[in-house]
Amino acid sequence: MVSPPSKSLTVRIIRHGQTEDNLNHIIQGQLNTPLNETGRSQAILLGRQLSEEVSSWKAAFSSDLARAKESAELVLSESSSPPELQVDVRLRERFMSSHQGLSFLSDDRGPLPKDAELVSAMAARALEFWVDVIVPLAVGGEGGTIGLVSHGAFLKTLLTHLSSPPVKLLSLAKGVQIAPLPNTSVTTVVISQDGKGMVKSWGVVEHLVVEEESAGGAKLIVGDLSGGE
Repeated sequence: MVSPPSKSLTVRIIRHGQTEDNLNHIIQGQLNTPLNETGRSQAILLGRQLSEEVSSWKAAFSSDLARAKESAELVLSESSSPPELQVDVRLRERFMSSHQGLSFLSDDRGPLPKDAELVSAMAARALEFWVDVIVPLAVGGEGGTIGLVSHGAFLKTLLTHLSSPPVKLLSLAKGVQIAPLPNTSVTTVVISQDGKGMVKSWGVVEHLVVEEESAGGAKLIVGDLSGGE
């Protein structure tokens, strides 16, 4: 993981673990879908990798939807003294109306319903959370690290808007590109005390590559690393 400069705020931005709907290419939106066994394993592996760091986290935030909240709880549970999880509805995935529960691969979905959440509306609540919650921790705090667990499309939208005009609170480190986020991937943002920062790394999944003793130490990938919704 990236080591931050002193008195800066490091934000570990984590996508939730795998669900059966992820596996089956189902549009989840704001459906309250739980993790599957692979998703739970992914979150536990990440928690073990971050266990020492999590003990010194200043705060932890999560969407209230089950797949994100459970992922956050499992990550925190692997630490001896984790912070209390703070749940915020502004971290929810985009509401997709009657398209929720349908397949991404289906040609029969029809146009997006008029009551589906606009990307601009999702971006607005995402930026509101960032400005209301994250920026004050950076500007008025003593540095340290926090965790944030949310959803793939939401996080990609948030970071795209934060790193683009007219907001431009973040820049991208050399070699960092915005792309789909795999389940339980970690994106690291470091924010200085002026509220501006840099995306230092994107979608890191090294915790999902484990050695399988029964296969003579062969590497095993836990889940799908493609970043599909």
